[in-house]
Amino acid sequence: MAVKDVTSYQAKVGRVQDADRYYVKDDGYFQWGDIEKTGLQMENALAYSNTIIGAAAGSTVLSITNYSVGLKHVWLSMTSTMTNASYAMVSDPLKGEDVYISLKQGSTASGLVTILFSGCSYVGKHGSVLASIALHNSGGSQARIHLMCFSDGEWTIVDFNNDATCIEA
Repeated sequence: MAVKDVTSYQAKVGRVQDADRYYVKDDGYFQWGDIEKTGLQMENALAYSNTIIGAAAGSTVLSITNYSVGLKHVWLSMTSTMTNASYAMVSDPLKGEDVYISLKQGSTASGLVTILFSGCSYVGKHGSVLASIALHNSGGSQARIHLMCFSDGEWTIVDFNNDATCIEA
């Protein structure tokens, strides 16, 4: 739905598309549907659906190796040639962000994905510094972790299943 009344929006920061007008306010908000959202809120809403990261046939690495800001669900898909992989949580998260990282059902490899840390702080489920995370994959398992950001620049593990190993220092 396009903005009907553009008086509170910046006239030069927007787009006219046929009869519709899309504008951004001075404070960075823009209208999406019947509500106003910031760019990050919009990105999170759009990324709420599944994001599958796999590997090409015969490849030994994931096609995307770093977390992208705003993703809600990340499914890592392993192949029979990729038995050990890594995925880096390098983004500096903002308070309120959360992400689920899981191994995709039907992944054919038995092995693990190691979550690499850099760029911010990492806290384990019990409040200690998080030393490592490994997601284990086999025909009968599907590792899953849930990370949340309670304060800017810090990921905290709030939940994980038995197929994930989370070691606190």
